Amino acid sequence: MNVERKNQGAPVEYKVDDQELLLGFYKTVLWNRMVPRIPRAISPNSITITGQIMGLLAVVFAWLAVNGNPVGYVLSALSLLTYLTFDNIDGAHARRTGRCSPLGEFLDHGLDGIASGAVLLTTGLVLRVDPIPLVLLCVLGAVGFSMVFWEQYRTGHLVIPKVSSTEGVTFLIVIELVLLAAGDPATLQFSQSGFNVAHAVIIATLVGYAAALAPPIVRAAQHGVKPWELIPLALVAGSFAAYPVMGGNAIIPAIAVGMLGADVVCRMIVKRHRRETGAIVSKLHALVVLPAIGAVAAPNAWTVNGWSALALIVVSALYARTLYRGVTEMLARGNARATATAS
Repeated sequence: MNVERKNQGAPVEYKVDDQELLLGFYKTVLWNRMVPRIPRAISPNSITITGQIMGLLAVVFAWLAVNGNPVGYVLSALSLLTYLTFDNIDGAHARRTGRCSPLGEFLDHGLDGIASGAVLLTTGLVLRVDPIPLVLLCVLGAVGFSMVFWEQYRTGHLVIPKVSSTEGVTFLIVIELVLLAAGDPATLQFSQSGFNVAHAVIIATLVGYAAALAPPIVRAAQHGVKPWELIPLALVAGSFAAYPVMGGNAIIPAIAVGMLGADVVCRMIVKRHRRETGAIVSKLHALVVLPAIGAVAAPNAWTVNGWSALALIVVSALYARTLYRGVTEMLARGNARATATAS
């Protein structure tokens, strides 16, 4: 990072370059038609929070579907479409009603890591993905999500790539509808016995996420930003892969690593508004790694799932702490802005 940026601090204002391939389609067909019809009494933040809840419900319905309730595929697909829609119209509604705020940005981006993780977990459930590749997928997803906002934090540019959440959620919706229509065909079920479509989807997704890590680093380097601070993030997130490797359940670490990504993004948003340039991970995040060390070093002292659950508790506590501090601070900033505007 150059000296000038250190002195100036992280930029508060930022530019958005949304390159998503399906963005124009959804705007034309659905979102631009919906926004003018949203009652002004509905707050943008309520749309944001409702959308995140729908993303979480998609996981529940997917679990029901793979456990013998095919209607779950429809409900999960509808939940995903609702999440995607609400995630894209909350900001437009805020701008239309003049209610853009620091809190709105914090909730929109800070909570999105949870829903993004939920989308990957849903993918793993409906394709019956084995524990290790499922957690690896969620680890790459959490790191990739964090890196998008790391670039914003360090350079003032939020670049959303051509293949991002809109395309991923749409593809998952199609998969769920195909699973429903075809009656859970074996070719769409991840299996160690042979290569099939599910394997191809997961491998392509893993490769895509891994490849997507490079562009933010390259663009940030053009601003004099070094990528070394990403190493602690990668190590903390990667520690969750230890649990399925040791034979543990994949669901707990998959949830936890998504929460880690959301926590890191929330930290960066708060720091950007403070014009700080500190580390993107906290020293407290080292606590997240300790249960993974315990699972590997002392497998007989406790169950792997017990260690994994402990890691989830630690991450949840850190995320709750960041959310509380962030919401409190963003509310104060919003009130100060409103007071300054009124005067």
